[in-house]
Amino acid sequence: MELDKKGVNCAIMTDGPILNPEVIIIQAGEVIRFGGDIERVLNMLTINPAKILGIEDRVGSIEEGKDADIVIFKGMPAVDTNATVAYTIINGEVVYKK
Repeated sequence: MELDKKGVNCAIMTDGPILNPEVIIIQAGEVIRFGGDIERVLNMLTINPAKILGIEDRVGSIEEGKDADIVIFKGMPAVDTNATVAYTIINGEVVYKK
């Protein structure tokens, strides 16, 4: 969070396969609980990693022409511990619907 405040492009990641990938939501929640701005934390999960990898022209945000796998939650992940996945969309096709 402090690096983000100083303008460093920060990303949140897990060290799979040691940690379950779902832990990333818990990590994001910790940043928010310690004062991180929700929108900036979401960027740490989406566009910031894409920028770090140099692939932001293809992924990391929802824009025409980009690849996008989208997860829609009921509730706000990282803020609401009861947030659940409502839909998962891959290549424009709903592959999961609760």
